[in-house]
Amino acid sequence: YQAGYNITEAIRSEFIGHSAAGSVTTAQYVTAIGYQAGHSMTVTGNNVLIGKYAGRELTKDFSTMVGINAGQNTSTGVNNTYIGASAAKNSSTGYYNVAVGNNAGNYLSGATGRVDVGYGAGYYVSGNGNVFIGLQAGYGDATQTTNSANYNVGIGYEALKDITSGVYNIALGWLAGENITTGDNSVIIGNNAGQALTTQNENVLIGQTAGQDLTGQYNVFLGSAAGYNATSADSNVAIG
Repeated sequence: YQAGYNITEAIRSEFIGHSAAGSVTTAQYVTAIGYQAGHSMTVTGNNVLIGKYAGRELTKDFSTMVGINAGQNTSTGVNNTYIGASAAKNSSTGYYNVAVGNNAGNYLSGATGRVDVGYGAGYYVSGNGNVFIGLQAGYGDATQTTNSANYNVGIGYEALKDITSGVYNIALGWLAGENITTGDNSVIIGNNAGQALTTQNENVLIGQTAGQDLTGQYNVFLGSAAGYNATSADSNVAIG
């Protein structure tokens, strides 16, 4: 019903579902399938929007949004790929982002160059250039919807889960750097490594449980359980 209702000129486009692409006048290579999918587009091209409310507010081109509410509130974003129920649902603008998984990148907002893969990955983070892969990796602080963390890499179950405004951190492993909020410039590799860090900066912790209880800064701990019992230590090196 009323799919493509206002169309006047279209090239190789498909509109299926109640009010799908209902405002479109001119389209080329556009697929909108689902209740109000792509409803707000007028002159548009090269979009694939599948699912109830997928890309509902979208007005720009070159986006792929698949899943109920995927990219629902994205208006002026370009070259984005959002796949999963509510993936990047509350993003408004932004370019060159990928959010794959239910609720992944939910609050991308105006971010550029983001990759969020996994259930809730990057959910509350709006900063640029982050890569969060894993269930709730880079999830962010639920009491804020504009966690501004930039240029972080969190890969693994809940890696960098609590990140808010920290920058240039790399955390790889199950719960690696889980509690970092505002800390910057740390490299954390290994399951449970650096798990107690919050606001501290410039630690290098490599190895399973390396620096697990650490709350200090400027340390280098290399090896399984290296610096495991260190707490508020600063400027130390432990290898092995």
